[in-house]
Amino acid sequence: MALFSCTNMEFSGEIPAWAYADLIALDPPDTSDPGKDIIAVYSRFVNDEIQLRLDFLDQSDHSSYDLHLALDTSPGGSNHSPLNYGSELHWEDWIKIPASGDIQILSTSKRYQKEWGMLVFRDPERDSIVIKFDRIALLGPYRADWEKPGIDLQAFTTETDSKEVVDATSVANTNDTPPEPVNVLFAFNNTLPGYSPSQVLRKWDGAHTGPFGGRHGLFNLLRTARSSRIPLVLLDLKYPSTLAALDAIGALATFRQMEDEGLLILPLPLPDTRYSPLEVDQRFMDTWIQILENNAISHGLMPSLSVFNPESNLISLNGYPFFSQTTTVEEQTTPKFKNILQSGNTKTIRLDNLFNSLSGQQVDLKGPTLDTRRLLISEAISNNLSPLIRSDRIIVLGGDLPASAWGVPEIGRASFQYFASHPWVKPVDVKTLEFLITERNPRDVFEGYFYNLNSQNRSLSDRVDDTLLMAFNNLPDNPLAKTAVDSYISYFYPIYPFNNNLVELRKNYIPHLWTLVEAAKWAGDPSENSDCRRDIDHDGSIECLLTSRNVFAVIEPDGGYLSFLFIRNSGQFHQIIGPSSQFTTGTTDPLFWDKSQGFHADPRVMVGAFEDHGIKFQAETSQNGIKLFSNSIDYAKSFNLLDKGLTVEYAGIKTGSTLSTTIPLALDLRRFFYNSSENPLIYTNYKGFHNIKLGGNVLLQVKTSADMHVDSTLDMIDFLKRTENPNFEYPPGFYLPYPFTLIKITGLQDFQTSISLLQ
Repeated sequence: MALFSCTNMEFSGEIPAWAYADLIALDPPDTSDPGKDIIAVYSRFVNDEIQLRLDFLDQSDHSSYDLHLALDTSPGGSNHSPLNYGSELHWEDWIKIPASGDIQILSTSKRYQKEWGMLVFRDPERDSIVIKFDRIALLGPYRADWEKPGIDLQAFTTETDSKEVVDATSVANTNDTPPEPVNVLFAFNNTLPGYSPSQVLRKWDGAHTGPFGGRHGLFNLLRTARSSRIPLVLLDLKYPSTLAALDAIGALATFRQMEDEGLLILPLPLPDTRYSPLEVDQRFMDTWIQILENNAISHGLMPSLSVFNPESNLISLNGYPFFSQTTTVEEQTTPKFKNILQSGNTKTIRLDNLFNSLSGQQVDLKGPTLDTRRLLISEAISNNLSPLIRSDRIIVLGGDLPASAWGVPEIGRASFQYFASHPWVKPVDVKTLEFLITERNPRDVFEGYFYNLNSQNRSLSDRVDDTLLMAFNNLPDNPLAKTAVDSYISYFYPIYPFNNNLVELRKNYIPHLWTLVEAAKWAGDPSENSDCRRDIDHDGSIECLLTSRNVFAVIEPDGGYLSFLFIRNSGQFHQIIGPSSQFTTGTTDPLFWDKSQGFHADPRVMVGAFEDHGIKFQAETSQNGIKLFSNSIDYAKSFNLLDKGLTVEYAGIKTGSTLSTTIPLALDLRRFFYNSSENPLIYTNYKGFHNIKLGGNVLLQVKTSADMHVDSTLDMIDFLKRTENPNFEYPPGFYLPYPFTLIKITGLQDFQTSISLLQ
């Protein structure tokens, strides 16, 4: 028996990365002690060295086992095992690497083993141990330099100074063909559920968020994956509101670069009717695809190679990659994921219920959790049992990003580094998925989609009358029709976290869509009008319509507010006032939702300008204006047309009293969604004036004789380019819904406010 000293010795120089070609064997996770459980074996020839690597299910900083290696380097040898375990090969050398102390070698040859130059390197971060030998000393001086002789080997672990085997690998040869790896797709949903600057920053790079209340967000997921060259699938990133938010924080360049590097797959998300009371038909789907795809391309992203369906009933696809997250309502806060299903030429990637046998997080500070590692190595071994299934099996990791540990920088870094350094795991990239794609029009996918979707997901009584969808399908082709369609689409945007009552809540805001239909009709044939005789929005109450060749305004007598204002200038239409429901609804705590309150069902929704909530007004019309008054208050307010705008006058305010009102400016919602960085809004404030440059020479001016205070999401651009600072007092605009500016008017006496376009 020969003794060698000091086993934990690091290699001199840089250690080459281990590659898939070095992998020679996989071993199942079959022991109760993960620290002694060998799961993979590698070998390679590096210059004058033979190097072996063993991966363990888990490794601590302090070894608590003895490792034994049996090497069969030439004909003959012994089949007697020093352990209580039958030997499966005739070995020439038996090496014992104890938990501590000297390496011991038992040899049947008469070689002088001290010349082996054997070194052992334990790597707890990668849960592996690397052993190197001097090639000539181990195999003899008569082998040619280019020759890579096959060495049979078998590895064993025991308790310290024990002959009882805890784990044993099968016999492997250093020239064996690598076994098939496990294909892993890293897919995430709810990637950036932000509806205001504060929420965007929190979900991008938040300070006290995520499952553990620390630093967390999409930014950390991206940078840790990119540093390890791990491709990601971001399932729902291509919603226009999400891309607009990323544009605002200057982050889209990162996404473009990662797409160019093959590290990012961005499917086209389909409408999610679990969030919407509205209908879907083929024409709407065509519009949806066109708007979302063209918008993503306009932001510099690549065309989609796949679609993501968040519904629960679509699990197949006719030859087109199809991501389908099929979780139940109860599972929405912790989605589960499943592997690929295949039937003939139809391939469907399902992302549900993969971890139905697991609990808790998929990853932690050491990387993948033990349950995740056991699952992956078991799947890798299963892949090699039958050559018929191994090439198409894909495991999906990831899930609900805000609720997962993947967005924690330390955890994401450790996890992606683990996968990058373990070649038996193959991260799925664009090229790997391309073999699943056939050249078909993606619209072929949606045949039969609409009937099943609308009939199976909800009863007829739950759905909105399809006359609204018919009205949208018959809109004229003009900019306000596009604004209306954008708003219709927004009713399908997911809200995080999911709530069963969201569909009922959003029903309260459907009347706003009817008003947008009316605005689109006006834009097709602008005309003069001043009346309070029609129920424009189909809510059962009369609205006042005030229009000219250049102005479209809707006034709600119930609350006395301006709900919509569009102004035409040089043939261009600009939205100035609109309810925030055009962007999104349901972003507040559901405890505060009250479906009996009409447009105020969601307390975060700003319904319009100059509102007196709870007061019912009577209206008088004139040729160019509408006057509102009520017996319950002393003052009246009048809305009068200007050439390119209108004035609002308050009269009758009691001496000594103060009256305050607000003007939420929608400011070209469509432009915010689709080209916010190309034509950023620029504004200036003066005493009694608020000017916003809308592009070109067009200037929106809000002017008042009262006091004015302005808060805007436009103030937040610089803040969004930094990490969230929990100790900083952000201005009020940080919490406004995108992309609104809120003007507060305070008057001590009668005052007048005008909203107009100037050139």
